[in-house]
Amino acid sequence: MNAPSEERQRTEVIARRQKESLFWQVVHGLGSLRLAVFLLITIALAVAVATLCESSFNSKVAHAYIYAAPWFMAWLVMLCVNLLCAALTRWPWQKKHTGFVITHAGIIILLIGAMIGRLTGFEANITLRKGEPSGRLILNETILQMDSPADGDTYMTPFDVSVRVPSEARPRQLTLPGSPIRLVVTQYTENLRLVPAIQPAPEGFAGVPGVELKFSSGMMRQEIDVSLIREPAAGRSFNFFGMAKIEMVEKFTPEQKKITDLSKGLPYREVQMLFARNPTEPVVSNTLDVPSGHRLELLENPGQRGRFFIRSVTSGGIEKIFPVDAKGSVDIGAGPGVKVFVDGYWPDFRMVNGKPATVSREPHNPVAIVRLEGTLVPTGRLSESMPRPVMKIAPLPGGRIEYLITRAGYTTSAGTVKEGDSFAVGWADWQARVVRVLPEAIMATVVREIDESSARMMDPKEMISGLRAHLRDPDGTVGEARWIASGSVEPLPLKGQSHRVGFGLKTLPLPFLMTLEEFEVPRFEGTTDPSDFISRVRFEEMKTGETKTSVIRMNQPASFPADWWRPWTGINYKFSQAQWNPSDVDRTTYQVLYDPGWLCKWIGSLLISVGIFTMFYLKPRLRGRTQTPQDLSQ
Repeated sequence: MNAPSEERQRTEVIARRQKESLFWQVVHGLGSLRLAVFLLITIALAVAVATLCESSFNSKVAHAYIYAAPWFMAWLVMLCVNLLCAALTRWPWQKKHTGFVITHAGIIILLIGAMIGRLTGFEANITLRKGEPSGRLILNETILQMDSPADGDTYMTPFDVSVRVPSEARPRQLTLPGSPIRLVVTQYTENLRLVPAIQPAPEGFAGVPGVELKFSSGMMRQEIDVSLIREPAAGRSFNFFGMAKIEMVEKFTPEQKKITDLSKGLPYREVQMLFARNPTEPVVSNTLDVPSGHRLELLENPGQRGRFFIRSVTSGGIEKIFPVDAKGSVDIGAGPGVKVFVDGYWPDFRMVNGKPATVSREPHNPVAIVRLEGTLVPTGRLSESMPRPVMKIAPLPGGRIEYLITRAGYTTSAGTVKEGDSFAVGWADWQARVVRVLPEAIMATVVREIDESSARMMDPKEMISGLRAHLRDPDGTVGEARWIASGSVEPLPLKGQSHRVGFGLKTLPLPFLMTLEEFEVPRFEGTTDPSDFISRVRFEEMKTGETKTSVIRMNQPASFPADWWRPWTGINYKFSQAQWNPSDVDRTTYQVLYDPGWLCKWIGSLLISVGIFTMFYLKPRLRGRTQTPQDLSQ
């Protein structure tokens, strides 16, 4: 029988079974070109919308509403069914269908691999500290943890704040498991900070005095909370971002309360140690930690070898010369308030038993010590170079405090204020308000929201994210709203009871332990830029105790478990260098990839390539002519 008659019979068989068999009717319907075009156009539109969402919002929005949506997964499944049925409509297959079938099989396997990876695979992070094993991954998925009032068990539920951010106008509400009580989330922020704050001491617990202050600046639009407590010692002081220091003391003496007017100048004593061998580099010590500005040099008399004198140049440019054995006060022309004394001269200076001495009369190492006494007015650059101000706080009975503000050991302002009162501190336009004074207090860590301007002044590593939430009873009773910081659990009150609610990133246990043994960061020669990241990590199976050591480098990940077949299937965990902290090289973070659908994706891609090559290259060559559109449709 010739080829045309065989093709004619095959066409008649396909038409007859499509007419007589319900199964083949369904196959031809699901494998129709019209359905394929509809599915492909829908998927293309969805991908286009997802791309717009990524550019307008973020990738998580596109992932939540499109790529991870059940309807999109159903559409991919339907596309797989359409491709399979399209291939079955040609049954029985002929040699000319080889490329067509291989290509369709490759697309189906590729889609199956993508769905397997979507349902069972993930990307995560793990942070290791040297010598400390860990077996827990952190996924980039936020969840809520809620305790059930009914059975006391803890339940987890996904709560993605990047897709729909809760707000006062549009809060997000959930029901506590086994209870009609609703959890109302009204705010999400990434500007939270864990700060120490005083709290009333619990009943039966011996506390110590504590003070809480709020500093505010209208010019900088910032508010900063400061809590001080008498014990422990670390709670007595606060570094006000380099501008000042705040300390808590028990009480003040009358001498400390004496106010000094800085505009009239501060008395100082300055000692300069002069070296003849290095006259331009004296050692200067000033009681105000501010140089007086008067320059002194120990020089040799050009006409008399071995004879030395002292040359002075005042801050006003007046130059004078006086001998090293001058007695009493020396006038250097700096004004009546400045006195200069030569306290000692040693022609061959040495330190003997901790005291200056001369070991000979020969001028081998001439040194002189000159003392200056006078008054400095801290203005301009002189004021900037003085020691930073210090505010001292002493709690008083009745919710009051006494404060002193000092500069270079001198009190510049003082006063007594009560709770709720504010006072100027003298640092730009900063004001301090007394929030509360507790005679019996403890120091606790609380969550505080930081405004945007203040957050920009702080180290981003100190900032954390969190939710603000409260509980609501069906009868309308609303509990106190509290912040729930990421990675923490907070008891939310309602009608005299507390219900624990937690918020944070989802974690996932590993079936093995991972330990960082060494972490090195080589640098490019002559720079501080990293040229590589080299980690040596140890993996340990929990069940068998088997261990394996691997090296992770830049662009060179490590995999575990290490069975030879796992890298080919994707059923293993791949660890790549992700983050590191230059100030703490004993700690580093790795990206973790787990993709069980990798083998299907690889095989599917290979089959698609082979099928296209067969259809558009081998098939025309085998026939010895150019392939027509009619051939491709068969």
